[in-house]
Amino acid sequence: MNGMATLANTPDALAGPLLHFAYDPLLVTLSVALAAISSFVTLRVAGHLRTSHDEKRQSRLVLVGGLTLGGGVWAMHFTGMLAASLPVEVTYDLPLTMLSLLLPIASSSTGLHLIRPLSVGSARLAAAGTMTGFGIVAMHYTGMAAM
Repeated sequence: MNGMATLANTPDALAGPLLHFAYDPLLVTLSVALAAISSFVTLRVAGHLRTSHDEKRQSRLVLVGGLTLGGGVWAMHFTGMLAASLPVEVTYDLPLTMLSLLLPIASSSTGLHLIRPLSVGSARLAAAGTMTGFGIVAMHYTGMAAM
């Protein structure tokens, strides 16, 4: 897959392409597979979490679910970034990259913790989704800063 980045909607857009890039189709496919697998596993974990009455088991399921959802989202995005072939050298700051991994894991775990009870109202569900979403946004911007 090949593409070109341009300055859209600006007078400079007529100046032509800024950067030529390509994607590795195998890594793009792996990225999609990671997203699908982590989503499936997290949905299974969430189902077990909602029906468990054991506090220790619920705590373990929240951790596992946070790892599969947050780690899966991060792995999908990072693999997608590795799939891009740019005409410039790309490096990653290790501490910021690791922080970008921890943010979605923490926010996903918090979101799953919020939906633990069998009956969850729409406000609590919205709070869980918002918490998870903010973690993914924070992951994105931290990851881009690490690049």
